[in-house]
Amino acid sequence: MKPTVILIGIVIFAIAAAILMPAHYVEEHETITQVLWNDHEAVVFSGVRRDGWSGTYAGLAVEMLRGFFGAIPRYDRNMQWVVVGHITPTGVRTHIQHATPFFHVQPFEGALFRVGDPSLKWDGDGFVPVTAAEQDRLQGRTRASTPDYSNVEGWSSKMNLLNNEQLRSETSLNLGGVQVLVIADRSADRIRKTVTVQFGDGKNVEIVKLNEAPRLVSANEYESLMKAQ
Repeated sequence: MKPTVILIGIVIFAIAAAILMPAHYVEEHETITQVLWNDHEAVVFSGVRRDGWSGTYAGLAVEMLRGFFGAIPRYDRNMQWVVVGHITPTGVRTHIQHATPFFHVQPFEGALFRVGDPSLKWDGDGFVPVTAAEQDRLQGRTRASTPDYSNVEGWSSKMNLLNNEQLRSETSLNLGGVQVLVIADRSADRIRKTVTVQFGDGKNVEIVKLNEAPRLVSANEYESLMKAQ
């Protein structure tokens, strides 16, 4: 067999092997971010969705081509959660509400509620079930007509901190006499997003940090990132 034929065969085999190699990629997106506050505390709720795709490099090329023409990628798996940042004059506590899309929190009787069946009430550390009496009273609550409002049931709200025309949004708050600045920032390419709390003494606390660029990962990392929580 001629060396040229052998070389061509090796090249074809290498290309075929390369395009059939396993490929895994993930990407994360901020969905909605809201800050609510009263005269002594504030809470940031930021929804995040992680999408994952697993296949071969040939399949990945097809998905990229579909995306180029405006088609929605066909993900294999997805998961959602909400980052919650509780801001007080003394600092910030952050935790994750797992396995849930962004939820619209509503003020009532000076507290915050996730209205549903059953409804849940924010107690400063997380959401707890409401009493039967609270559930009944929720039905007659005052409802804000817009997502941005001021002093409804003692709370004010600013929605879509990371999804507006400006790359940077600042919300100035006075919590019990302490000046606090909630800064929502995006990079010029709108891929990197952060929400940071800045206190009057110069202390900064980051609540959200997200890079929305898709990235290739190993098989083990893919399984770890896409594992249900």
